[in-house]
Amino acid sequence: MRKNKHRYAILVRLMFALLAPATAYAQSGYVNGQGIMLLGPTGRPLAGATVTICTANATGIPCSPTASIFQDSGLTIPAANPQTSDGKGNVLVFAAPGTYVYTVTGSGITGSSYVATVAATGDVKSGGNNVLTGTNTFNGPVIFNSTETHNGTETHTGSASFAGITASSVTDSGLTAGNCVQASTGGLLVAASGPCGVSAGTVTATGSPASPNMACFSAATSITNCNLSGDATTSGSSAVTVAKVNGNSVPSGIAAHQALIGTAASTISFKTIPDCQDSSGNHINYTQSSDSFSCGTSSSGHINWAKSVSCPNTGGSAGATTTCTLSLNTSEINTGYQAVCTGGGVITGYPIMLGWTSKGTTTITVEYSNGTNNMATASGWSEVDCIITR
Repeated sequence: MRKNKHRYAILVRLMFALLAPATAYAQSGYVNGQGIMLLGPTGRPLAGATVTICTANATGIPCSPTASIFQDSGLTIPAANPQTSDGKGNVLVFAAPGTYVYTVTGSGITGSSYVATVAATGDVKSGGNNVLTGTNTFNGPVIFNSTETHNGTETHTGSASFAGITASSVTDSGLTAGNCVQASTGGLLVAASGPCGVSAGTVTATGSPASPNMACFSAATSITNCNLSGDATTSGSSAVTVAKVNGNSVPSGIAAHQALIGTAASTISFKTIPDCQDSSGNHINYTQSSDSFSCGTSSSGHINWAKSVSCPNTGGSAGATTTCTLSLNTSEINTGYQAVCTGGGVITGYPIMLGWTSKGTTTITVEYSNGTNNMATASGWSEVDCIITR
């Protein structure tokens, strides 16, 4: 007999574990999820057993103190406690959400104590509509695969983490086109009055602003047309004229080959720079009294040169002369230069340099002889050079 009783107790525990649903909270539900089912030693439903349902901290077999149980999910019709299992071994009663202790006793039964959980108003329906009222707590992952409607206020007092949720559409009937969404003091998202980015205040235009005038605030909430002043100016349009540079007046109408020159305190003018290339002693002069540029020529310090390595020898008769034209290294602006010419290199006969015979801006011509009497022979140099100065 003890062996059978022990087997019975094990069967009851197994059924309770198998029948307990996933946790969800609502207004009320069956005690032990889908109700209490008792099985006998052979696995058949056990009728006539006494089931006492108590509060979570109850002790004893039968347990005490007992809890309030009901015949309906609305918890309006009290049910007897303890209960007697029906012909199918079932005890179907309702209670408020929470944890309960219940004991099973009766003739030929070893009294045992178990824990039951009330989790929902009936069963939570998969694929159907469920209405959760009151305070609801979700302790595990929450997945919304369809439309969720909140008719009241839902408050999360702790941190809420939603992983793996994809919302194809989130709507709120309180939000309309043109509204902004902002966080309230409590962190809730609410609709802000007016379109996004529009202040609740009013800005008033004064004067007669018109396109393309520039606009300036004439007071905290007043705008009027205006123009820029100072270094950059405008005049009734958005076109900007740079009239000054750091407070210095700048004229308009610059011409080719002109530069900005400070001609007086805080005054800048355009001055023309002449074409004065650095050759033959040219240089730029600037006269402060007239604030003008000019091209000058140095009277000294200029050096140029000319040479030839192909000048011919003189004839062999006494007193014979010949000339040779040398090219200047750089062109001279005129022929008013001085030239000193000499021969060098390999000397043939007895050449004598007589000097230049003509000067040009790109060439110079020199003349030399072979001497007289016993020096009468063809004479010359392998190179003739001239040094040009001013």
